[in-house]
Amino acid sequence: MGRATADDHEEAAAVVEDGGRVARAPQRVVAPRGSVLGVTAADGDGGVRVVTVQNGSAADDAGLRAGDVITKFGNDSLTTVTELRRRLAAHDPDDDLTLTVRRDGDTRTVKVQFD
Repeated sequence: MGRATADDHEEAAAVVEDGGRVARAPQRVVAPRGSVLGVTAADGDGGVRVVTVQNGSAADDAGLRAGDVITKFGNDSLTTVTELRRRLAAHDPDDDLTLTVRRDGDTRTVKVQFD
């Protein structure tokens, strides 16, 4: 049996119950103020796991890839898509942001610029 929930300014995220476990489907990351990162992401792996990256998006231009795990937003730890969305909402679309990303066991910092 499934249910669907919706947060402001995002696609509905399916919530599926399976044997007592609840899992959220990947969510498109859009902040209320209009900063579109250009990824779908899910909670997990010690941060926010990038599921897809939209071609030509701010995330694509910054070099993010599917499978990356975003662990920090600026200097602050990040563990959920909801936290990522809230932090994006606190910034103007013209702000450049720094994300710390784990990829293939390595940690790197990427600068995200919004158009």
